[in-house]
Amino acid sequence: MEKEYIENNIKKICDSASIVKKCMEDNNFLCDNLNDLDNEYLKSIYRSDKSGPVLDIRKEVAKTILLEGIDEIRLLEIIESNKLKNPGKIIINNPYRILNPLINQTHSESVDFLKKFGDFLKDRIGDCKIHTWTFDGARFQGQEWCSLLFYNKELKSQSDGMQLWISFKPDLVEYGITDYPAEKSWNNNIVISPDDFNLDDFYKFIDENKNVILDEKVSPILTDSEKEHTFISASIQVLKKFENIPMTAKEIWDHIEKTGIYKTDGKTPAATLNSLMSSSSINSNNSNKSKKIIFESVGDKPIRYRLINYTPKRIRESLIDDGFITKEMLIEILSKNNINIEI
Repeated sequence: MEKEYIENNIKKICDSASIVKKCMEDNNFLCDNLNDLDNEYLKSIYRSDKSGPVLDIRKEVAKTILLEGIDEIRLLEIIESNKLKNPGKIIINNPYRILNPLINQTHSESVDFLKKFGDFLKDRIGDCKIHTWTFDGARFQGQEWCSLLFYNKELKSQSDGMQLWISFKPDLVEYGITDYPAEKSWNNNIVISPDDFNLDDFYKFIDENKNVILDEKVSPILTDSEKEHTFISASIQVLKKFENIPMTAKEIWDHIEKTGIYKTDGKTPAATLNSLMSSSSINSNNSNKSKKIIFESVGDKPIRYRLINYTPKRIRESLIDDGFITKEMLIEILSKNNINIEI
């Protein structure tokens, strides 16, 4: 990849980040960008046979733009009316976060470059893994930055160890090395404007520091010899290690037992865990103790979902597919698959 091509595209990514940030903060600016969307693209959104609380908002917005254009007042009316029709199912309040795929697709060239640049840098670093953050965000609710994270190939997740990374933000490029579990930088991060970004300096930084991730001594996943866990804290650690993928108590216990971060002499540890997690969950006022429950974590607290018609593991695996599932997304996806849920 040519130096000029890379540096020009880095500026474009940062420009895209600035636009996304303003869409997130200014509804009038968001509406201006929505009104500039390609009509054929808008028709594809409106005519989609997919449906759901959030998808229906996007379809109605697309239809409105095609017919008459949209402004902030009309946009907020559409969102509010759909919230009233779907009580408790639309928990996102920021209009951009609801509509982010419509805006983000206009920056697809920047994202395509980001992925190519990531592969290019991976070849320079060596045998490692890469994780790419785009404007879609971790939970597909949009964000105003993109990032490339490189980490040891033996780690299960980028959050399990050292990261060599570069981020592209509104009017800003930042890179460095972070010890993610310890939540601290390995050295001082480099923060610079896109105009002043020097590719040769970044290459030098990579060459001088890449062995920090390549030679990292990787401990077995979930091992934490310095911390004594309770049943609950061990469970929360498992959920976080697996990027908060919803799990049953049995699945959580299997990982706890495998890694030895908590031991018990109890005869039915999974059942005990199910009861403890249910009682400790932030929605514990629901007294149902059914085993057909899956858990996520919110900070250091569990939250539970009881499936009236339990989701088979194979279906859940196909739904999560290496992504993150929010409460809203879980409700929407399961509903589309005719699986009734109660929260």
